[in-house]
Amino acid sequence: MNALEVSYSFDDLVRWGATRLLTEEQIRAWFGDRDRATVGETLEIRVLPNIIFWTIMRPELIEERVIHQLAVELAEHLLARLRAEGHYIDFRSERVLAKMREWIAGSATLGELSVVRARAARAREDVQDIDDSAVWLGARVAVEASDTDARDAFRNAFYSAIEHDMGKKHQLEILNRVKVRLKELSTPKSEYEY
Repeated sequence: MNALEVSYSFDDLVRWGATRLLTEEQIRAWFGDRDRATVGETLEIRVLPNIIFWTIMRPELIEERVIHQLAVELAEHLLARLRAEGHYIDFRSERVLAKMREWIAGSATLGELSVVRARAARAREDVQDIDDSAVWLGARVAVEASDTDARDAFRNAFYSAIEHDMGKKHQLEILNRVKVRLKELSTPKSEYEY
């Protein structure tokens, strides 16, 4: 079963704290006549992408490896956009994302990632006074996407990506990329050792 087929219940949503974001009626409307909703169905619900991602980007539904991969891809996409717009991208930001990919694949240790991540955090500090907020945003998203907590990595990378372009169209582009990548990256949890 791939990640799009994994399901959760109304009670799961309530237990996870959905009532802090939505009313009980909104949550019940989300489910309609169903007892459960799948990740794939959730990606089609017409609500803000941040609500969708809050719901599905959790290890109970999607492997941490996959959530991490999506966070790195969000950051890489933002860095590519910033570079194409003519903004400076610090080499340490790119290196931490490359090391994060290695860590996800199991070919880098947590210690190795921590060293490179500390350098990327230093880059974030080094560029914060540059008179171009996009430079700092690029450095920040790289550090965020390299967080070893998968949910934090994805959530923070997503918010950084939409900070650069708050438009609904951009948020929907991210949502659509995530749909495609979830299908491509998903493997049954039993085949994956984290």
